[in-house]
Amino acid sequence: MFTGMLDASEAERRDVAVATFAATEGSKVIAELRHHDRSTLRALLAEAFREADEDGDGTLDPSELQNVLLALVRFFFTFVRVISVWAI
Repeated sequence: MFTGMLDASEAERRDVAVATFAATEGSKVIAELRHHDRSTLRALLAEAFREADEDGDGTLDPSELQNVLLALVRFFFTFVRVISVWAI
């Protein structure tokens, strides 16, 4: 039961985060992505993967994955700062 409560709480937080993203500049990002066909999106993701795969072995090892996650965090906080400036 306790695990179920954690799962429900996590699902609620995720839903709020997605709704917040969609209600802000995230809607522009989503709309922009929808303008691209599947092959273009696949190519963009493949390029991002190649850049993250520093040793070129075709997989992301823990340190490469950590670098990707840190880059996403930096991007997110930059995004949040930009939105907060726009809101002023």
